[in-house]
Amino acid sequence: MIQPVSRRGAALLVTLVFATLLGWLSLALHHVSLGAHRRSAARRDVVVATAGATAGLWGVLRDARVHAFDTLHVGDPPVVVRRAAGSALVEVRAVRISPVTWQLAATAWFPDTVLARRTVRQATMVVRQDLPDIGGLAALTVRDAVGVVGSGEVIGTDTTTSPLLAGCLPGTGVAGIAMPDTLRRTGTGRIVGVPPLIEDATAGTMAPYDGYGSESWGTLAARAQLRLAGGAVITPGPVTAFAACDTTVVSNWGEPSGTGPCARHAPLILARGSVELRGGRGQGMLLVDGDLTVSGGARFDGIVIVRDDVRTGPGGGVLRGAVLAADTAAAPGDHPEVGDGLRVERAGCLVVGVLSRQARWRPVHGRAWLPM
Repeated sequence: MIQPVSRRGAALLVTLVFATLLGWLSLALHHVSLGAHRRSAARRDVVVATAGATAGLWGVLRDARVHAFDTLHVGDPPVVVRRAAGSALVEVRAVRISPVTWQLAATAWFPDTVLARRTVRQATMVVRQDLPDIGGLAALTVRDAVGVVGSGEVIGTDTTTSPLLAGCLPGTGVAGIAMPDTLRRTGTGRIVGVPPLIEDATAGTMAPYDGYGSESWGTLAARAQLRLAGGAVITPGPVTAFAACDTTVVSNWGEPSGTGPCARHAPLILARGSVELRGGRGQGMLLVDGDLTVSGGARFDGIVIVRDDVRTGPGGGVLRGAVLAADTAAAPGDHPEVGDGLRVERAGCLVVGVLSRQARWRPVHGRAWLPM
């Protein structure tokens, strides 16, 4: 006779099967959940690493002057900058690919610790210097009359290199003086150039003295790093602190000889009225909202833009680069004058070197980014 199956045994079997199925289901759900978590974490890592590469590029671009990218020659090894960007580690390599163009390549790792599994993202930006257009025609540009008297000299021959611009070679020279009417030149001082005097109708307008391509007097004045009160008499010279150039001192206008910690300090200086350079030395871009008097053998390398007149004091001095005098208070006998002991000398490399120190860095429009 066949014995009936125990109901208790059948229930136990069903329970075991059901528990096994639940275990498998729980394991599958855990696996799916773990996979989703890992995919989410991977997506997060990609976002963080990509953001790190982007932030690294923009951070280095903002600090381009600090990293002295303009000291690179075309073909030089890259400048390498490492920095943190949030939780990512970023390395940016800068290479000069033309006189005014650089390529920045950023690699970001997340997390920033040395792990076997780190997310890596790269991005590249092509940037250029947007150089203001200043002082291209002559050593000295004037809006009206000009006097070159006694031992005063204006030299358009371009013979000076500049430590501010890597690889720059002197040009063939420009005119000595650009002015709207060369018959309004007075005095018998020495003028040299190609040609010595050149008539330029634009020099008789305010355009060369107020607008400089993408920049203007107003935009440059707003960015001035050093400011002088009207009537100031200053003797500039390099200042160091703890073996570094102290750029906070208002009389520190760098070291035009190209040596020492202040060799690359070429500030943008705004004088809110007439000033006198009485001896000393400096470099950069000098905006004077009035007259500039040069005396005591003062030396200034770079660009000088004067709202009114350039004047010569006892002992004169040297202005090398490019000088523009707007003569806004023009009157008979009141005009710029290069007098005894003052020499105005063209130096194209100095001009471009100073402009490169003050130029804005901009991504090349339309082809700045290349995600990698």
